Amino acid sequence: MFLWGATRLFSQLQQALNAIWDVRPKAGRSWIEIARTRLLRIIMGVCAGIVVLVWIYYSAQVVFLCAEFTQAYTKMRRSVGESSTEAESCVRAPRRDRLIDVT
Repeated sequence: MFLWGATRLFSQLQQALNAIWDVRPKAGRSWIEIARTRLLRIIMGVCAGIVVLVWIYYSAQVVFLCAEFTQAYTKMRRSVGESSTEAESCVRAPRRDRLIDVT
């Protein structure tokens, strides 16, 4: 199913780009050339999927490490005796229970 979808996606993309740029397909293409272009489309779809999965994995790792460092930093500050809830340079966030009139 994925392979069929990947080949159809790139086939439609190629047809759309050919229509936009007014390019005519070559006449008399052999079955080998058609199979080669289909295989290329499948490979491009698989590579795009791998890139997306790797990107999602590393994004999750960055979020995880940031949370771990924040937790470790907070524990370190509390063990030294500093208050991590209030700081002189912090800007307080507005309360969410009040309505803000934007008109």
